[in-house]
Amino acid sequence: MTPLEVIEAATNAFATQDISSNNVEGFIRQILGWREYMQGIYQWVDEDYGQGNWFNHNFPLPEFYSHFN
Repeated sequence: MTPLEVIEAATNAFATQDISSNNVEGFIRQILGWREYMQGIYQWVDEDYGQGNWFNHNFPLPEFYSHFN
């Protein structure tokens, strides 16, 4: 799911459900802000950042993460 899809779903929910505009606006700002933050992180760190394991965790992720691969 892309940030645009999330934002479109939020605006659709606002149009069809009883959700306050300030809640939808705050949510959309968080989606946009997180995307920009992560883009900045990946520009700042080394190319192998996503493969790192700083905490040395060795347990597999739960099964519901499998659809992200």
